[in-house]
Amino acid sequence: MPGYRREKIASLIRGIVGEAIIHKLHDPRVSPFTSVTRVEVARDLSVAKIGISVAGEKSDERRTMAAIHHATGHLQRMVAEALNTRVCPKLRFAIDDSVKGVREIMKILDENRREMEQRDAAQPRETDDGTADTDEPGRVDSPPHEREEDGEPSV
Repeated sequence: MPGYRREKIASLIRGIVGEAIIHKLHDPRVSPFTSVTRVEVARDLSVAKIGISVAGEKSDERRTMAAIHHATGHLQRMVAEALNTRVCPKLRFAIDDSVKGVREIMKILDENRREMEQRDAAQPRETDDGTADTDEPGRVDSPPHEREEDGEPSV
């Protein structure tokens, strides 16, 4: 079960590093909207690649990554103390852009939804009885069962 062990270690590293970034790194360069998105541990447990997502501008991202790289030794020591293994994986941090792609897609979907709502608001609406709601005062459409077709009123 080597895959299970790697997954368990990756999960532990994700929790430790995520908690440390939020609560234990008191560096003002770290954005409060920083999260650990993924951790991949090598087969031999020598390296852990950690994906970091920073919400905000590119400048926030660069400052946060500089602070995290500066604190890598501290984070490495915290992980080593928490893991009960002979060797602690070397931590490598990288920006994870997958979250930004999802945000862009959600933004596009939201814009499309708003456009559809505006387009629907501009079109006349049908009421429950099948007649058009024209918003014209004084105009009343007769229900479909009272309309005369072929010269005879329908019942």
